[in-house]
Amino acid sequence: MSILFSHIQKTGGWQFYPEIIRRYGRNRVLLVGSRCTGGDIEGKELRKLSRNDLDDIDAVVGHYTISQAYSCKALHVWVAKKNPFIFSIVRHPLERIESLYRFRDKLEGHPQNGENLTETMDSFARKIPNDVQCKWLCYRRDGEILKYVGSEMLTPSLFTTKQIDSKLLKLLLHKGVIASAPKKVDKERTRSGRENYTDTFSFEVKLKFEISLDMDLYNSINARND
Repeated sequence: MSILFSHIQKTGGWQFYPEIIRRYGRNRVLLVGSRCTGGDIEGKELRKLSRNDLDDIDAVVGHYTISQAYSCKALHVWVAKKNPFIFSIVRHPLERIESLYRFRDKLEGHPQNGENLTETMDSFARKIPNDVQCKWLCYRRDGEILKYVGSEMLTPSLFTTKQIDSKLLKLLLHKGVIASAPKKVDKERTRSGRENYTDTFSFEVKLKFEISLDMDLYNSINARND
C-alpha cells in the first residue's frame, strides 16, 4: 500500500514520519517541505517533477496542499499506478494557532524565533488568515454545504487530531503503512495541566476561528467518524 499524506502544519502528523520511513525506506519516500528541516522538495516545486522522479517512490509525505499535488502531472500518473491511501489531519483551529505560536519559540532555527517575547498569542492569532485548513484541502462553502472541490483522484480521507490514536493509527497499521505505533506522540495533545486556550484568546479572536470554515470542517469530521 502506497500513501500520499498531505500534512497540514501543527496537526500532529510529524509523529508518523519515522515509522513511514522505516516501513518504506528513506530512498522510497519523497519528503515535501522546507529543505531546512530535511525536505527533498518544497510544495510549490512539485509541479516540476517528472515521471522518472517518482518511479521508485512509494510514499509522498509532507507539507503540500491538494492544489499543489494536483499541479504535478507526474503525480497524476503515480496515483493512477499506485492507487495510494490519501489522507490528511485537521485540528481544532484555536489549538492549531496556539501550537504555531509556541512552536516558533521552541524551534531555535525558526525565522520568527524570539518574537513571542514581544507579541502575545492573541495578537499573533489576529494575523493568521481564516480557513487555512479548508483552503489547504480544497474545501469551500456551497450554500449551506461545505464540500470538497479539488481533484477527485486526490480526495483525502480526513481525520481530526483527536482521532489519530482511535482511528488513523489503527487504519495505518491495518493497511501496513506503518509496522508499529509511533514511539513518540505529540506532547501538545497528551500533556496534562495544559493551558486552556479558550481563556487565552480575546472574544474577537475566538469568534474569528470558531465561526470559520475550518471549525465547520473539524466538527463535521468528528460527527462523521465518531
